[in-house]
Amino acid sequence: RGVSETASFFNSLFGGLTRKTRPARTTTTTPQRNVGGGNAGTTRVRSAPATVAAQKAEDAKQVAVFGDFFADGLQDGLTEAFLESSTVLVDGQNNPSSGLVRDDHFNWPAFIAGWLGDPEKKTDLAVIMVGANDRQTLADENGEHEPLSERWRELYAERIDAIIKLFSDRGVPLYWVSLPPVASGKMSQDYAHLNEIYRDRAYRHGIEFVDVWNSFVDEAGNYVATGPDINGERRKLRAEDGLHFNSAGNRKLAHFVAREIRRDFGREGGLFLALPDGETGPQPSIWPLYTSPSPRDRTRPRMPSSALKKKTTTSRNTNTSTP
Repeated sequence: RGVSETASFFNSLFGGLTRKTRPARTTTTTPQRNVGGGNAGTTRVRSAPATVAAQKAEDAKQVAVFGDFFADGLQDGLTEAFLESSTVLVDGQNNPSSGLVRDDHFNWPAFIAGWLGDPEKKTDLAVIMVGANDRQTLADENGEHEPLSERWRELYAERIDAIIKLFSDRGVPLYWVSLPPVASGKMSQDYAHLNEIYRDRAYRHGIEFVDVWNSFVDEAGNYVATGPDINGERRKLRAEDGLHFNSAGNRKLAHFVAREIRRDFGREGGLFLALPDGETGPQPSIWPLYTSPSPRDRTRPRMPSSALKKKTTTSRNTNTSTP
């Protein structure tokens, strides 16, 4: 599935892309209004890849991925990462042009509520990567608010909280994956500010925040289109538009999430990670906006999900040199 090399930033950001569809993929049309034209109004539903290296066990843990075009690629990468595993099945649904701002286009809270309430679906862990399309105004009773303004941040945080609560109410552990850097300096700066909000809400609600930013920048903290892949070989990781990942980039993106999934599904197939359980208080500090390598991972004790009490979250950061 490639990205048109001539797509503009505007079209790629709001869904106006032509994507090659794999034979194994089916699509269903959503009722939401199309923001950017093209096929942005379709929600992509994944089925098993054409070549299956391992038969999935009946009791395989099911990981559901939700989000925008970054999540679309992340799900492909996770499917490949667990291709040879019989114990983890990757599922989910993504809408490339969606976000948390334009719920008139695609309403993620309503969709996730329906997904989690469907008795035919089993979700042992959820992964969300969303926000790339959210550099738009938000409105309340006092009018519209510019992106990243103080009131905008408050309204946006409320929407994140609503998403987290859906999983918390169902007892489903949640990973929130950061946005990556992109070629546009202004867009990268905005994405970094959005990541601050995601990190803060993850901390407050005790969910996992997987920070992938530093794995796609150079030593000076600048966007790079090439870098080490999951095997340590230097190769191109991003599409020509400077926004999307190519297949190698998606696989590397998924590597860091898959690593945490393996760690948390760990012992004897049990689920060892924190479940959302209400707010834990304000984050003591916000790390600098990705201008230098982030602090090393902080590790919290692990316990079976059935025995979890009040807890804090870990912000898991990736390494730029070792995938």
